[in-house]
Amino acid sequence: MKKQRYRVTGARPVLDHKPGEEFEHEFDESAEEASYLDAGRLELLPRAYRVIGTSGIDAGSPGDPAPPDEVFEAALPIELEQALLEAGHIERTTAKPTWPKASLSKQKGSD
Repeated sequence: MKKQRYRVTGARPVLDHKPGEEFEHEFDESAEEASYLDAGRLELLPRAYRVIGTSGIDAGSPGDPAPPDEVFEAALPIELEQALLEAGHIERTTAKPTWPKASLSKQKGSD
């Protein structure tokens, strides 16, 4: 498993991090992550992924899936991220998102 980025959203500290604080953490089990997320104590922060498989990936936004070689941003729970990484569908990247195209053109027009 790999480290994910989280924000403490509850009123009490989580894993020695104060409310509102962002941090990286690697949970040993997806059930532990899910319990914090389901309880509303943590928010999973999005990160960039590149589609490396031959199929598109549902990037969590309306419309067509992100096609191969596009970079999208998503907050994937560790179990889903691990499955997509191991199956060779995505890879983590530091590149800026290029998908969905419609959202990016709206952002550029609002500058």
